[in-house]
Amino acid sequence: MFRVVISLFFLSTLTILSQQCFDEIVLDGSEKIDKYGIDSTGNWLAITRPYTNRFRLYVNGKQSDIFSGIQDIKFSRDGNRWACYAKDDGNYWHLLTNDTTLYLKAFRAGQLFFTPDSKNLFFTYTTEGRQSVSGKIDSAGKVKFGSSKELDIPDVTTLYISADSKRRAVVTNRDGGTYVRIGNDQGPRFDAVKAIGYWNDGSFIYAAKLGNSWEIYKNRESISEPFNRIIDSKMNPEGTIAAIAIERTKSEQIVLTLNDKYYEPLVSKVYDWVGNININPILEMVAFKAKKNNNFYVVYSNTEYISGANSTNPLFTYDGKDIYFVGCDLDCFVNINGRRYSLNSEVDLKGNFVKKSGEPTIAYTTSSALVIRNLEKNTLSASKMMDKMSEPIYNWKKQRYEALGIFGERLYFIYCK
Repeated sequence: MFRVVISLFFLSTLTILSQQCFDEIVLDGSEKIDKYGIDSTGNWLAITRPYTNRFRLYVNGKQSDIFSGIQDIKFSRDGNRWACYAKDDGNYWHLLTNDTTLYLKAFRAGQLFFTPDSKNLFFTYTTEGRQSVSGKIDSAGKVKFGSSKELDIPDVTTLYISADSKRRAVVTNRDGGTYVRIGNDQGPRFDAVKAIGYWNDGSFIYAAKLGNSWEIYKNRESISEPFNRIIDSKMNPEGTIAAIAIERTKSEQIVLTLNDKYYEPLVSKVYDWVGNININPILEMVAFKAKKNNNFYVVYSNTEYISGANSTNPLFTYDGKDIYFVGCDLDCFVNINGRRYSLNSEVDLKGNFVKKSGEPTIAYTTSSALVIRNLEKNTLSASKMMDKMSEPIYNWKKQRYEALGIFGERLYFIYCK
């Protein structure tokens, strides 16, 4: 109801350009829609219930067979492939992909992930008490079983694979402790572990706690001084930059940046609080939220932008050229590369805000429409009203904003130029 009121307020204060938005029916409502959404790669999906407790998956209009369960739908980074687990009527899990179904006959589905270069897919599953990892994408782009390897690890384990798929690490909780095994090297017992990921040289980066202190490790070597706790961490897919928000002492919080350009971790200014890290998708630069003396900031490469107490996380356009965030203090605003634009209305900061690179426009969905604001011209484009809306994306390949909407029982694909 809150978002609908916002939309009506816009109609009375802004110039409306509805002719810039279009929609088309992608599902006719003959099957009840259970879940739906649009991935950041531009792929849309929906799970329907053709029968009671039976499910069908649609991806970009292509429909699957009917299963008794579907979970963990993942898209490759380039958007060309997808995969998920699907359960048959005998309660066995299989791997369903864009071009084939692999019959795992698994009692339990595990992890599922594409490598950052989108060239390999790995999946874990349990059959007859044995947990295995497999996966391969052949030269024709088809998913197949790879050199399946039985994993001598318990199910309460998280598996990590390097970008070149040659190295593996596992983090396991057992006997009241946490262990990091890198390849065949079983490490010591820790009280807690926070995995960060594989570095570009094949080493595994993680934070580990022993007693009251945490340290950051590269394989078995500590690369930080002890600190109180880890708050947040991010690493880019290429493993060339990582950022870790830590509490150094009770009154000092900082962000450490790992980069091969620096011999030691780069240390940010000291704040009362830090968190919500985001890494530029192209440039090796880090952004995060911070608080100092009751002032709130978005910090980007040591530049502080005033954000107010209520703001979104720092966001980037797909090419990394624009950093932006939305906040509300006395009124709501958008900050783009340090320049503040007033929205002259309330917005729901829990929503997803997307932006076209290099232009003063921003898009988001209300409960009933896809909305695009031109911040300089003070104009608004809004899609046709719907009963429900998905989160939006900016499809940089097609240079347009996109979302899904439900009206009645029908699913609509919506885009605005």
